[in-house]
Amino acid sequence: MYVVDNSGDKVIEANESGYDIVKSTISYQLADNVEELQLLSASAINGTGNRLNNRIVGNSGNNVLDGGLGDDILIGGEGNDTYLVDSTLDTVIEKFNQV
Repeated sequence: MYVVDNSGDKVIEANESGYDIVKSTISYQLADNVEELQLLSASAINGTGNRLNNRIVGNSGNNVLDGGLGDDILIGGEGNDTYLVDSTLDTVIEKFNQV
């Protein structure tokens, strides 16, 4: 697991080295070979995937979640989230009673 809290933070992960998670308090695009992004804090920040099949989890702010290439799972939080879906195999999961 990696924690990203500064725009200068870099995550470098080797190919096929297991399931990797980035937890971020800032808008972040997953580096190559990382599978999951979890947005932390209540800020309106954005999460973007990579070419893999990603899992991207929003926070309680208004997020833009974009899986990028691959068959992705986008999970919204409490905020009014926007989902960028580019594959019929992408899955969006929104909290109950969210619009």
